[in-house]
Amino acid sequence: MIAFSPLHELGLDAPEHPGLERYVTELNLRLLGLVSDEERARLIEESLGHLEATAQLYEDRGAHPDIAVQAAIASYGDAKSVAEECILSWYEKQTVSSPILRKLGRGRGIAFGLFGCADLAYLIFLQIRVFLPSPSGFHVPYSPAQVRSIFPEPLPFPDMTPQFFVLVGYPLLVPILLGWLCGRIIPLRATQSVYLALMPIIVSSYLIGALLLPSTEPLLFAVVQTLFWLPVGVFSAYLSSWIARVRRERRIGRAECARPPSQNR
Repeated sequence: MIAFSPLHELGLDAPEHPGLERYVTELNLRLLGLVSDEERARLIEESLGHLEATAQLYEDRGAHPDIAVQAAIASYGDAKSVAEECILSWYEKQTVSSPILRKLGRGRGIAFGLFGCADLAYLIFLQIRVFLPSPSGFHVPYSPAQVRSIFPEPLPFPDMTPQFFVLVGYPLLVPILLGWLCGRIIPLRATQSVYLALMPIIVSSYLIGALLLPSTEPLLFAVVQTLFWLPVGVFSAYLSSWIARVRRERRIGRAECARPPSQNR
């Protein structure tokens, strides 16, 4: 677990008003571990400066300090939405050397890279399976005609070799594992990144599958990507990011409970 850093560790002084202190403390906790310390300090300092200036304007108009702070926060946005905007902006606009990441955006680029490499590896495996078939013997206790009556073309022939287990297991496990990984790596909108990354990959799989006919396995793989990879990958990314978000909310809740009562008023 990441240890919480008080504001003074970022070189910032806590604001005098308890409402502003509560706000920047929550903002700090929501940014912690998702952006760099330098960026976190800059975002908190900018937010605090804006809130203090806005609250002062309301006070100059005769508002009570507590009412002025509440109005300033209401006009600026709650800590959760401000933190999410800051995280997304910082994450997508980081300096990256890869032109693909600059073009696609960091989150979508990461998802495209992971699923694209998995897609390419499987297509290469399919070609290896065609030109370098497994030397293992046929272990199914039925004749090929009987097997084909149960597993018709274009389904792969269940020959129970190591290649067959890779052929079937790989496309079943990849969207679950990579979707989960994207949900952990991409801090916000992981499901959108996975969806937008998979769409061009699926289209390219259909094109490659058509080019590799009469071998039907690449085209069948494109169908599996459409019916299984897309929904499962998106759901796995959603579930992973949701669990990470719940853990962050619990961390913030524990910090709120541990705060002295005088700061919670």
